[in-house]
Amino acid sequence: TARRRGVELYLAVLGTCDGANPGMAPVSASPLYQRLARETGGIAFAATKEGVGQVLQVIDEQSRSGNTALARAVRPTTATAKNKAIGGPMQVSVDATITRLAVIVSGTSDVRIVRPSGADVAPGATGVERIGLERGVVYRIDKPEPGTWSVFNPGGEATVSVRADSPLGLLSASFVESSGRGPHDGYVPIDGQALVGKPQKVDVRLDSPVAGCNLELRDEQGEVLVQAAMRGDADAPGEFFGEITPPSQPFVLHVTGTTLQGQAFQRSLQRVDRAQYLHVDAPYGIEAERLQTVDYRFTLRNDGPADSFDIALFEAAGFLKSPAKQTIELAAGQSTEVTASLSIGASAERSTLHRLSLVATSRNSPPLQTSAVVNTMLIERNDADADGVADPIDNCPDVPNPDQSDANADKVGDTCETKKPDAGCNAASSSDGSPLLLGLGLMLLGALRSRRRATIARARARK
Repeated sequence: TARRRGVELYLAVLGTCDGANPGMAPVSASPLYQRLARETGGIAFAATKEGVGQVLQVIDEQSRSGNTALARAVRPTTATAKNKAIGGPMQVSVDATITRLAVIVSGTSDVRIVRPSGADVAPGATGVERIGLERGVVYRIDKPEPGTWSVFNPGGEATVSVRADSPLGLLSASFVESSGRGPHDGYVPIDGQALVGKPQKVDVRLDSPVAGCNLELRDEQGEVLVQAAMRGDADAPGEFFGEITPPSQPFVLHVTGTTLQGQAFQRSLQRVDRAQYLHVDAPYGIEAERLQTVDYRFTLRNDGPADSFDIALFEAAGFLKSPAKQTIELAAGQSTEVTASLSIGASAERSTLHRLSLVATSRNSPPLQTSAVVNTMLIERNDADADGVADPIDNCPDVPNPDQSDANADKVGDTCETKKPDAGCNAASSSDGSPLLLGLGLMLLGALRSRRRATIARARARK
């Protein structure tokens, strides 16, 4: 859920109490917490109860106005199987728009930061603040000089996150697809995740114009897996489009390029993404009314080897009537549909956007997980008796009956049948006297594509 909503998790993990350790000394964060933090772009810290306040300072650092991510990587101190050293420094491009730099490290407090001039960052120096954590450290550096900075972690494997205060931030980097026709053609985010090994369109948005940029997919150690040049949009400074082929390995999206002043810059989304073999095509969202039942059909196609997938449906308001969980089996290239039914309750509030999420997880490889979201906007048409049920679907439109009880199933509400027509209960009837329910069927007033995001909702002419 956090990842779907773009939330970064920074976790303070307390140690365990035992007789020899009554002070709750910190332990390494569990694999679960490490994974949650890693996949959302956050960091998990081990901490004592007394050290939680220090971690809160780290969280405060991330929530600062104008704060943007430059890079994130797990830096090991060992070598790969090919004996290629990967325990070297993490290098970061700092540009002149940055007024404050923050280097956040979890796993070790033995860190060395080197300026572009080659001088080490000394704790206590002018403009430098050091916050010591349990198995971690944070450096805050004011007015960092432009150039390439290096972070060394000789004390052991560490997760390093570099952030900055800058008016040049990465608003989004989304895998997208074409939507619309003719002059109203544009791009919307894809349903689910990108597909392994297939060229995918990408939309990058920066909140300030730059001279040019590239998109890089880096592994979790910070090594570039694949990169692609992006082209700018003359009508939208700061917005760039391109195409890239996602690898099978997990990756972190980085944007690098040149500022208008000719300096190298880099920005990152921090979270770890992973392309999938399962393609999800979500249905369109619609406008619905109280007491209306809506069926949504998701199409799933397996572009990888035969696999079983656990399907989970989430809907917070309690309107979901379909099974929340099921398992499907798909051969290579096979497709299937998953149907989700929502029964809108009488208590639903007007103009409320209800989100229905589908999450599919591979049983052969649980890290392979994809998701899609569809939205239902609740509307309210004329309601003469003010009972919360719109007139077109109200079985007794002139007398309040919010429960819509109809014991004999004749499509006339029980409340109406106990009243005389001249007493204010005028259920519509056909010429032969049989009751007629007005407005049978669902009126779809302008279906909205659920995955359209506000950040790229602006339609543009096809180039």
